[in-house]
Amino acid sequence: MLMIFLFLVFKISGIIKNEIDLNGLLSFDASWYNDIVKNGYNFNANVQSNSGFYPTFSFFWKASHLSSVGISILNAIIFFFSVYLLARNFELNNKELLLLLSIPSLIFNFVPYTEALFFLSGTMLLIGLQKKKTSLIIAGIFFSCFIRPCSVIFIPSLLFLHLLSGTYSKSKILNTTFLIGAAIIPFFIVAIIQWEATGIWFAHAKSQITNWDHRFHIPRLPLTTWAGPKTIWLDGTAFWMGLLAAGFCILVLFSKKKIKEIDKPLYFSLAYLSGVTLFVLFFNGYNDRGSTSLLSLNRYFFATPFFFIAFQKFLRFPQLSGKNYLYLIISVIIICLLFGAYTQIDWFNRSKTIVYFSFLTISITGYLIILNHKWFLKKNFWILIYFTNCILQTYLFFRFLSGEWVG
Repeated sequence: MLMIFLFLVFKISGIIKNEIDLNGLLSFDASWYNDIVKNGYNFNANVQSNSGFYPTFSFFWKASHLSSVGISILNAIIFFFSVYLLARNFELNNKELLLLLSIPSLIFNFVPYTEALFFLSGTMLLIGLQKKKTSLIIAGIFFSCFIRPCSVIFIPSLLFLHLLSGTYSKSKILNTTFLIGAAIIPFFIVAIIQWEATGIWFAHAKSQITNWDHRFHIPRLPLTTWAGPKTIWLDGTAFWMGLLAAGFCILVLFSKKKIKEIDKPLYFSLAYLSGVTLFVLFFNGYNDRGSTSLLSLNRYFFATPFFFIAFQKFLRFPQLSGKNYLYLIISVIIICLLFGAYTQIDWFNRSKTIVYFSFLTISITGYLIILNHKWFLKKNFWILIYFTNCILQTYLFFRFLSGEWVG
């Protein structure tokens, strides 16, 4: 409701000058899903085609007979229902819920994208892990990997959980194998669906590799993303958090201390966030200047139930020591350097670049302290973050509707 209020305020006051058109709901990926709805699949080896996208959301959209506005509203309903399930099963309190719902990248759950359905299937998986309900886990894995090509991330995440258990009985090995099977089968179902429509086996993979350059690459610095400084703060923050999650997973995996009771939803979430970060780093292509692009990382990262679980854990962390704050700030500075804080980026000269990354470092540090420090929590300073996030969320939604890339 606050986002709608801010949206109207910005529009009426003229704070944002962009021309807003609801046809903007069909921007970028949404246009490909809409093309599948209207024309079915096609494959072209020479140019980008709709075979580069999974069919589930388009089939769902077609079955609903809704317009772009209608499916966006339905996606929003699915998303809020998923959040309700997540809040109920993981006991999210009001502060946690408000902060999570204000995350700017969540706008992708309110447009004709796969985010809402993926959020629901991911929530099913996490609740299944929490309640130890195998049928719900299998359903969550299957539908997640049928909605998006995330089998390559889910399989290592499942293996990570298996290794953490520390026991390798036949029943556990069989169970893990069965879960991995639930992640693999959707890949072949999609291959068959697209083969029947186009006559091309593995059309999705071929299209993504040939026309989107999503193949293995050695990362080249400085890292970048589409729209430069307008989205580096989003994809860059996701990248920083993803590397922290990866470091934590490696530390836990090779730690000599055995974990008595595994928090499976948390560890799977951290493994997923690590996996999607590393996948984007190594399998996204280069931009025109030869730098590795991390485009879309923020929506694969923040607009998921897996981030919700990881973020809830951080909010409940005891206050960090001064040394830990220092380490985190140093890690932010290192990430800024990887994105070219020492040089010129896009249309920024060197001085503007330094100011940009300095402000980003200060902002992230402020968020960390406010969300973790006892004094700031006691004074309810987190409300400032909530309102700031809501403004950013509204701003991104404006930009999306006006046809600008936001991730």
